[in-house]
Amino acid sequence: MASDLRIRSETRHAADAVVRLMWRSESGDDQYASVKTIDFSESGLRIRTPHRLEPRTYVTLVCESLGLRGSACVRHCTRQGPGYIVGLEFAGGMFRSKPRYE
Repeated sequence: MASDLRIRSETRHAADAVVRLMWRSESGDDQYASVKTIDFSESGLRIRTPHRLEPRTYVTLVCESLGLRGSACVRHCTRQGPGYIVGLEFAGGMFRSKPRYE
């Protein structure tokens, strides 16, 4: 049973914010979406989106209320209801300013 436990080195913080995403589709077209966050940590962000994003896809993101601007890599994309839950891992160069809610 201990192997089923997920041990995280960082605390996740619940967040209800809008994130603007840009990524390239498999055909090379630029795609854009505004999606909602679920939670975040120092190294990543979990979002809810109607779009399926392939793992290892890089996205550019902006979330003004959390003070995020930069790029991230899709770590997982899981179907849930009519959409997807996507885990993003921040890439080098993520700019984090002071969130507006602090």
